[in-house]
Amino acid sequence: MTKAEYLAELEKRLGDLSADERAELLADYEAHFEHGRASGRSDEEIAERLGPPQLVAREIQYQLSVDEARANPTVRRIARAVFAGVGLGLMNVLMLLIPFAIGMLLLAGLFVLAAYLTVSPVLMLVQDGWSVEFLLKLPLAAGLLGLGLIFWVAAVKGITLFVKWMLAILQSNVEKVKEKLK
Repeated sequence: MTKAEYLAELEKRLGDLSADERAELLADYEAHFEHGRASGRSDEEIAERLGPPQLVAREIQYQLSVDEARANPTVRRIARAVFAGVGLGLMNVLMLLIPFAIGMLLLAGLFVLAAYLTVSPVLMLVQDGWSVEFLLKLPLAAGLLGLGLIFWVAAVKGITLFVKWMLAILQSNVEKVKEKLK
């Protein structure tokens, strides 16, 4: 694959980036070819060493999505970075998707439990009505409400911890991808 073919394919694969970002990245890869030529390598050798432009484009998009998630961490941006990383191979499915899915399921379960415990006094009232039996269960209802609120706070705090944990995993994975590119 010649330099022109490689750069054209890479540019096509990076089509969803802004023109400035694309131009900067293409200039970097053009510099790789120039340095390789100066070292006596052919375009084919340089292209083989860089890797397929499709894979390079996915790695660049993964890096950019992780950078975006680090700059403004939200669950949505982390999910986008995770799925961009999953596109890089089976190992990334194991390293990114599984922890992400487990974390999301645990958080969802915690929120459901918190909601159920918080609403349970109302459910007890609907079941028993304003009766002596309900009044006897009032301390229990108050305890369930309090427990539900505690779990709700824990779930909200869990989101913050989950975001930090996933960012650490994503950054570690980015470093491994960079190391592989060297």
